[in-house]
Parts: sequence; C-alpha cells; structure tokens
Amino acid sequence: MWLAALVACTVPAVDETAAETDIPVDLEWAPPAVRDRSYVRVMNHIWDRYGPDSGRGLDVAIPPENPLALVEAFPTGGNTGYADLLLPGTYDLAATDVDGTVVQLVEGVTVAPGVVATIELYGVAAAPVTLGHAVLLDDRAMPPAGDFRLRLFNGATGTAVLDVVDGTDPIASSLVYGHASDAIVLAMGDFAFDVDVATPAPQKALDGVPDARCSGSITADDFIDGRSRVVHGTFAPGAGPLPGVGAILAYVDGDYPDDPAAQEPIVLPCVALP
Repeated sequence: MWLAALVACTVPAVDETAAETDIPVDLEWAPPAVRDRSYVRVMNHIWDRYGPDSGRGLDVAIPPENPLALVEAFPTGGNTGYADLLLPGTYDLAATDVDGTVVQLVEGVTVAPGVVATIELYGVAAAPVTLGHAVLLDDRAMPPAGDFRLRLFNGATGTAVLDVVDGTDPIASSLVYGHASDAIVLAMGDFAFDVDVATPAPQKALDGVPDARCSGSITADDFIDGRSRVVHGTFAPGAGPLPGVGAILAYVDGDYPDDPAAQEPIVLPCVALP
C-alpha cells in the first residue's frame, strides 16, 4: 500500500531540498483522509548496467526483503508515478539486479503525512563505484499562468560541479554532483541552457566558459490539466574524452496512479560546445 509522507533520511551527504509542507494545490479538492497522505516517486539514474531494455532493469522493493517488488524491470531514466507509498514509520528501500543482488540500499526513510517527495537513485555500479541516492522534498506550489517550476539534479557521473545559465540568467550555480538546485520559475516554450562543467579527474575547474548547451521545449501539452506545472530535470552523463553532460531528463508531474509503473522522461539533449 502506498500511503503517507517522506520527511527525512538518515543517510549522510544527501541533499534535501526544502519544500512547503502544506497540502499540495492539486489535492485541495480531496477529503481529509486523502489530503493527509504523502506521495512518493522513485527515479532510476544508475547509468552503467541498466539500459532502456526493460529486461535489464532494476527491481525496487520496500522493505528490501519484500518478495513483491514495488517496481519491476525499472529501466535507466525511468520514473515511477507518484503514489501513496507507506504508512507512517521508518523504512528501507532496495534496488536489486535481476538476479536479486542489492545494487542500491536506501535506509532510514522516515514518513509522516502531508509531503510529496522524490527518491533519486544515481551513479555507476561498476568500479569505481559512484552510487548514491538523494531524498528530495518536492515544492508543489503552482507557478503563474504560462510558467513552469524547474528543479535540476546533477546526476552526471564524472562531473564535480555544474554552472547552468540561460543567456546571462543563472539557473543553477555550483550544482554539486548528487545534489539538487533550488526550484526556479521559467516561461513555457523553447529554451537553451549553457552548462559550465567542473571535473575532478582529469581536473577541470569552472571557468565561466560553457562546455555544453542543453536545449528543448516544455509546453502546456506536457502537463496534465489541474496538476502542478512542476518539472524535475536530471543531468545525464555525456560521452567523450572528458566527463560532461549528455542530456537533461525532464520529468513532469503526472497523475497519482495506483500502479507505480515506470514513466519515460522528456529528453532534452546537450551538445558539447567547441
């Protein structure tokens, strides 16, 4: 049963983006018994072993020993729909390989009613291991008409820090690997972000010169009528001799399904700049 709210995680070095704990605007219609629930989604950004072939996806179970996985064959880039996940309490979550080997363990997730949250699983499972997870509280406040709210997460393995700008307007500054930016409000339509990438090995510092440009479009057609126009974007790693960013995988707020089957992101490609 999916029920209640995610408010804390005891894992160190996890970024938690604060969110309002008021009832989400798109649940105000609901009776109190529904409004008191929390809604949680899980994102699979473990890049190296789990491609788009659903036969190679993760199984995600809460608790880890649960024989009935919450999500099965969960592909890289996949995003479960929001669902009322857990009764109040503290839980562990396990992402396992198809042979049952635990790839990623999220421990000490405490739930209480009234919050909407995202669990990010990210990194590389093969040596050198860079696996991590982040528990992010989601800001569900409705942006002004014609706008959407965007939060970016640095899941680009091999990067250390990202600076993201729209023209001269900062979108995210010093966005550390494994962390999320604050949410900003942007106009719907076409856009292009320039990204300055810092890497630890080979060492490259932020220098104010864009290394990649990410572009795409987010329009009203991408959202469900009556739902908050909120987008979570995760930077995926790029190819090439230097670590970089290959795309932003953008997730809009979907419906609140009983079945947490994987949903595909909007892919906003990033192209290396000379």
